[in-house]
Amino acid sequence: MSKWKLAAGMVPNDRETNNVKPTWENSTSPSGKVSETGDQEYLNLWTEHFADFSGKILEIGAGTGFLAHNILQRNSNVDYSILDLEAHFKEIQHTLKDYPDVSFIKSSEYKKIFEQEWDLLVETHCLSETPIYYYTDIFENLSVKNCFVVDYGNTYEDPVFQPTLDKWFDETFSTKQRLTNNKLLGGDKKDIPVYIGKSSVD
Repeated sequence: MSKWKLAAGMVPNDRETNNVKPTWENSTSPSGKVSETGDQEYLNLWTEHFADFSGKILEIGAGTGFLAHNILQRNSNVDYSILDLEAHFKEIQHTLKDYPDVSFIKSSEYKKIFEQEWDLLVETHCLSETPIYYYTDIFENLSVKNCFVVDYGNTYEDPVFQPTLDKWFDETFSTKQRLTNNKLLGGDKKDIPVYIGKSSVD
């Protein structure tokens, strides 16, 4: 029996879809104003918690590829994969042109990420913008050892996301840090939750 019961009417139909909310249904490019301060703060957090990381990384929703580029630049011996809308691949690949070995998985084929174990999940402000069935399926079936997650949902629009994320985080990692940060992109003096999960103490 599923640990996360899907809300009525939120199960996808049989046709291939990009598994997105209407906002992103016809998206051809990542959008949103990029803040240098916010971007730098993501890198500060990465350096603080994963400076010496090596292994297989899955990033869900890579935006323009900014964070992926900086991780690949800083960390050696990293095998990087990105799950995103196929329509966004071209822009991300341009950002990552110096890293041709990065793998891409279409959101319409997201179940492929369940076929292997990942050393680290990177996710920033993405899963909260996807349908309930999509993120619950990912949280329930993804096999991952560590996580770097920065995300919070709009509880008015989707009261399921935050408790689902919290439950997954609590049950998946033996070492857990919940931080808050108001310097992150989109913060504007609002404390944004940061989830640092590890399978064991370093």
